[in-house]
Amino acid sequence: MGLMMFLLSMYFLCSEGSGKTLVTLMLLELVAVSSAGVYAFSSGGGNMGFLFVIFCLMGVEVSILVSVFVSVVRHKGDTRVKGVSLDGVEWG
Repeated sequence: MGLMMFLLSMYFLCSEGSGKTLVTLMLLELVAVSSAGVYAFSSGGGNMGFLFVIFCLMGVEVSILVSVFVSVVRHKGDTRVKGVSLDGVEWG
């Protein structure tokens, strides 16, 4: 399910064209997940490492859903949505 959400968000992201903030957001999410995985495996694994990775992935999925929402709104022709920042969805 997570892989399907990621592929769907990448499709919307690539078809959007002017979503520079979304591309930056996706790259930051990938860096966060990879660093979470490195931390979990370097700390000997265990339950705490597993929970750390799960919470990071939950944050990534929320950001991906917001990105998909913004790109769907833009595809429908609504130009009021400017993009996604760390403060939330920017409306024009």
